[in-house]
Amino acid sequence: MAIKYKVPLRKSLAYSQTKVAILTAFFLGLIVSSGQIYLDYFSHKSELNQSIQNILATANNAAFHAAYNLDDIGASQITSGLTSNAPIVSATITDTNNNVLGSSTSTTTQRYSAPTRWLFGEPQTLNQLLLDRSIHDQEVGKLRLVIDPVQNAETFFNRSVVVLILGIVRNFILALILIALFYYSITRPILRASLPIQRGITDKFIPLPETHLNDEIGVLFNAFNDHLEVIKKQNKQIKESNINLENLVDQRTVELDEKNRLLEAQRAEAIAISEDKSAFLAMMSHEIRTPMNGILGMAELLSKETKNAKMAEYVDAIVDSSKSLLMLTNSALEYSKYETSSATVESTAFNLRGLVDSVIFLMSSSVEIKNLTILCAVDDRIPALVVGDQEKLRQVLINLLSNAIKFTDQGEISLDVQKVATELEDDPALLMLQFAIKDSGIGIPQQAQASIFKPYNQADSSIARRYGGSGLGLAICKAIVEQQNGRIDLLSAPGQGSTFTLQLPFTKTSQQFLESSTGSANDAPPMSDTELRILVVDDVEINRKLLKGQLESTGCHCFYAANGQEAIEMVQSQHIDLILMDVHMPVMDGIQACQEIRAIGELNDLLIIGITANLDPVTREKCLAVGMNLVIGKPITQQGLHNALRQALNSSAVPISVTPSDSHVDCLNLALINEHRDALGESKSAELYGQAEESARALISQIKNLDDSDAVQCADSAHALAGLCSNFGFIQLGQLASALETDCANSSRSQHLDIIRQLDHCSATTFAQLAED
Repeated sequence: MAIKYKVPLRKSLAYSQTKVAILTAFFLGLIVSSGQIYLDYFSHKSELNQSIQNILATANNAAFHAAYNLDDIGASQITSGLTSNAPIVSATITDTNNNVLGSSTSTTTQRYSAPTRWLFGEPQTLNQLLLDRSIHDQEVGKLRLVIDPVQNAETFFNRSVVVLILGIVRNFILALILIALFYYSITRPILRASLPIQRGITDKFIPLPETHLNDEIGVLFNAFNDHLEVIKKQNKQIKESNINLENLVDQRTVELDEKNRLLEAQRAEAIAISEDKSAFLAMMSHEIRTPMNGILGMAELLSKETKNAKMAEYVDAIVDSSKSLLMLTNSALEYSKYETSSATVESTAFNLRGLVDSVIFLMSSSVEIKNLTILCAVDDRIPALVVGDQEKLRQVLINLLSNAIKFTDQGEISLDVQKVATELEDDPALLMLQFAIKDSGIGIPQQAQASIFKPYNQADSSIARRYGGSGLGLAICKAIVEQQNGRIDLLSAPGQGSTFTLQLPFTKTSQQFLESSTGSANDAPPMSDTELRILVVDDVEINRKLLKGQLESTGCHCFYAANGQEAIEMVQSQHIDLILMDVHMPVMDGIQACQEIRAIGELNDLLIIGITANLDPVTREKCLAVGMNLVIGKPITQQGLHNALRQALNSSAVPISVTPSDSHVDCLNLALINEHRDALGESKSAELYGQAEESARALISQIKNLDDSDAVQCADSAHALAGLCSNFGFIQLGQLASALETDCANSSRSQHLDIIRQLDHCSATTFAQLAED
């Protein structure tokens, strides 16, 4: 077998050792040479000073005689001799009157760099008095010398370069010697000893190099040979263990298969039991609601007929207990839907600020009763229209705010809505919103927070006794939030209040949707070359008038019906091209009317557009299933109505929804109101809005005068009011009407009286603002 491993020179141990030794020697030599040069530098300066002193001592006597005798020629010769020395660049002899007797300047002066000047210093001027008391008692003149130490630097530099070059040559020779020594003493013996292993001979010990039997390399090879012996023994043990392990794995696999079969059977049984429990709970909740409705209704009737105060007190107790039991039953039924995954999430476009305002408005009466303060803030970055399940959101907010009010006796409650960042910021349609409900109530202990979201659970038994409740509200909220891929968190401490924070994903409305919702009504092109005969079916007269005004610009001929029965009679007696059919009406609703119209053979191709204030997926599917061509939502802008007519005439069966644009100011949708003014004219618009106000006031009065037990009539009137408000842009009033309609469908009707009280206040505010506008 060929030698597998070859070590390049630069990777060899000898090279590495030599490199370390040479680098060490180089740095040590550099330090020593630097020290030597440093000492030489001071020696050079000392020699220079001594040389100058000797020159001065020699020249002083001759200069004295030249000055004493005023010998100009002798003085010049003396100064010329002085400047011939390298450090002296200038020499001058003067008499006592400072007259120059002789002067000379060096002609060999050179210029040096700034570092050299810094190293050796600036030129110095020496003044020496010419005095010899043995000849004359007073000085006869001066000898002035200018000494530049840099002029003598070349000698110092030459010596320094020689020292450095000798050090480098010495290190290079040392490197060659060391690399040869290390190779022959260390590297080559190791390579020769490793040859058997490289050739694949692994069952024999590595032979020791003769020159390294007792040194560190010998110890290394002996330890390696011992390790080879251990490996041989371990390989033998591993082979034996593998055989035993295979047998053990086969045995355990059989046991695990049996346990998995048992666990799967138990899991299936547990799922079946859970489903049976949930089904039983749902069935019992439904079964209990029927007699409870009877008990509650009869008790309320009995309460009105009872004249005896004591008996009336007993009847009131029955009514209160029945309502509590019915509310508990409804909560259990709703939670069972989430437990069995039968609850559905609807996705529609809605006005978030309007929803939040309506919830705050709904809670305001309860807040006023307890003398609390309620605050609300909505992030300006949140668009007015978002897509999501508005009813589920309303339910969660009402539940959390109701709890906050229930458990707060003083202070304030706040609802803060913020847009938060998500991991999917690159998705422009995604909108993550955070709702924080904060109160200053009793707070929740830390040990109870972990179980607060579990069903039938409250912080402790004293809470249930004092405040009541089923313990299902927060469990339902958590189920609703998690079903929509959101999360709900709690931050609380006893005596410091609580903060419930929920994050829910929503979707922004598409640009096409916004354009269809906010487009100018005056831009609608004609839909047909011939005059269309359109039947408008709506139980609210003012809604029929509004649709008539919106259709006049198209050149259509309009007919009217107040319910489904009248619509059937009309289409049988008149030629109708298209029907605008309200879905929810008394006598006969739009769905039943559409079914009967489709049953008439010659009317099977008649175009029918459904109109509803509740454009949820279930209602839409019902309308399309009975044969409606399109379904549109209230309020209806003129552009949206024209788009719907064009789609119907083009036989497109794609439902559209028209939602108010971002023009929510207080109680009114000003964009919709202005659009009606532009489309109908100022006078006609004012007339229609006056009639709309009268109709709304009449419906509110009708609702207030209804008996508490007449839930069906109340729901019908509330629906009519909601549709009217939606068409005319009465935002908060319409939301309250929708909330009342929803409450009427709930057998407990827990918010019924609160909503009716708020209708009065909201209607006054709405119509006052309408008059100002």
